[in-house]
Amino acid sequence: MAVLCVFEIAGMTEEMYRQAIGQVRDREKASPGFMAHAATVTSEGTRITEIWESQEHVNHFLESVIMPMAQQAGLPPIQSEFLETSDAFTS
Repeated sequence: MAVLCVFEIAGMTEEMYRQAIGQVRDREKASPGFMAHAATVTSEGTRITEIWESQEHVNHFLESVIMPMAQQAGLPPIQSEFLETSDAFTS
């Protein structure tokens, strides 16, 4: 079952987001289980919403790519929420 992932990163500016996504975009698009990504700058920081085919797929990507990159870049803490979807598809 697909998983909707919502990541809230308080204090992350649009510039910080652009730098971070520039480092991981191609790897994410090529990752098994990846379906979709959207980012929104909010008054508190940045909200990233993604859809993955499974929790295992997103966990692997977070552990192997995102967390090391975030730590190295000194990004603010990431608050995560994972929701099982009833349905998910792309165009």
